[in-house]
Amino acid sequence: MIDDGSLTLLWDIDVRRLSDIYDTRDTFLTLYLPVGSSSDARRNDTFIEKRLRTMRKVLGKEMYEEVRSNIERVRDLIGPDPIEGEKGRIIFSSLSMDLLERYRVPVSIDRKLVLDTSPYLLPLAILRDDILPYGVVMVDSRSSKLVLVRSGTCESIDSSSIDLMNKHKMGGMSQRRFQRLREGAIGNFLKGVTDDMESFTSQDRLRGIIIAGPGEAKKQLFDMLPPHLKDMVISVMDWDMDMPCGEIIESGEEISKAHEMEWGKELVDELRSDILRGESAAFGPADVRKALEKGKVRDLLILKGTKVPGWLCESCQNLKKGKSPPSKCPRCGSPLTQVDFIEELYELAQRTGAHIDFIDSSPFMESIGGIGAILRY
Repeated sequence: MIDDGSLTLLWDIDVRRLSDIYDTRDTFLTLYLPVGSSSDARRNDTFIEKRLRTMRKVLGKEMYEEVRSNIERVRDLIGPDPIEGEKGRIIFSSLSMDLLERYRVPVSIDRKLVLDTSPYLLPLAILRDDILPYGVVMVDSRSSKLVLVRSGTCESIDSSSIDLMNKHKMGGMSQRRFQRLREGAIGNFLKGVTDDMESFTSQDRLRGIIIAGPGEAKKQLFDMLPPHLKDMVISVMDWDMDMPCGEIIESGEEISKAHEMEWGKELVDELRSDILRGESAAFGPADVRKALEKGKVRDLLILKGTKVPGWLCESCQNLKKGKSPPSKCPRCGSPLTQVDFIEELYELAQRTGAHIDFIDSSPFMESIGGIGAILRY
């Protein structure tokens, strides 16, 4: 599959499917390339040639020629000028597995060229975590607008409005009855907004919801929400109903990232508490691997920047940490491949349905090797 020439939002990339794909040899070429500036094309070419020279020194002739052929295969996907809004390009390619995928993404990315037994997904996973989608509910007493913010873009999901008489005319109903009816109409309208939010939040994995707007309607809406929706609200803000998309993104990202950091701190505190009480937790690369292989992990916590070398037998999926692998797999005797141990744990977490959280900074996470898990049981 090659992209159709349009932008792909990071959360539309099927990492679950990609994490299931692997070969017995280092046949997968993964490229992360920035394409936002006029000089990126030249720098990308220089970077790729430098990485190829390095690989030539460590790969056998046959393997190197396969890598070079793979690069030539994707050359046409690397070269085209960026389309409107494109800032990064992600390419996965394997000749032996007949896989070729390119994604044009609207976020800046760091250059990487990786040769591995499977698509290299960890940078993509961290990018997705950094820009986790969140919802914005704009509401006043007359109208509402539901907006999904993801991958640096705004997507209007739904809008609704009601007609209200703002002034009571002489000779009509009493002022008290008029006000009661008006309040009832607003209440019914906000109840409809709540129903819309139920559908809205069920469609995407959201970082949270921001309720915003002028006046008191946003507070009324918050008070009406059922507990599970109220728990998703990360802030209630005084914003204009016609606030431009760019300002929504700028203000919303600051709010949502602060909330995500607080949520990450709470998870780290929960992990630390579970470890100290001897309850359902695992920490350190080896213990976390065992828990993942048994499907016991509820939340996998990875400290950003953690590096752990390892080796993997693709024949029997024997995975161990360590810089120097033995000459063959001690379990089945097959050849071994050096791998990024954290990347392998991430893919294993994807396959076993664990929730994955990347932690920006934490002295406690550093002290336990940069990786820990809160277990289901």
